[in-house]
Amino acid sequence: GGLADKRTMGDLVTPVGRLEVELILSRNPERNRIAAATRERLARAGADVTLLEDAAGLATLFSQMNAIDFDGDGVPDRAYGDGYIGLTGDGVVTGPKLVRYRNGPLYWFSIALHGTPNPENIGGANSGGCVHLAPAVLEELIEREVVEIGTPVLIRD
Repeated sequence: GGLADKRTMGDLVTPVGRLEVELILSRNPERNRIAAATRERLARAGADVTLLEDAAGLATLFSQMNAIDFDGDGVPDRAYGDGYIGLTGDGVVTGPKLVRYRNGPLYWFSIALHGTPNPENIGGANSGGCVHLAPAVLEELIEREVVEIGTPVLIRD
């Protein structure tokens, strides 16, 4: 784990380099956004982009993501907390993006800055490469519009 050149989404590495925001999902649906180019690329690839058409669809996507039971204990994990800032970058592995979880609900699988229900995860290498943020930091970034689609994000070692 840690920071390095990311080779696959399963390598537990947070990629270093210049990335940019391509998706914003929040508990406040008015803040939900996706880069038009990302939506168009996925549509051309044959993905079901229905949930990517508007803020309400993006809210449904975020709700589905937080309802996933990744650890198999029968309870939704709320793994993404109150917000999710999906990242992309040229030449950097940032995920397949819109996929189905075990043939179930669609979710966004990418490198991201996002919340967590487990505050002890903040600052540690304990995910597939995402950066977990405290609720107050995530709220500041999303609600005060510090990040928007296209905002550059530099991850350094």
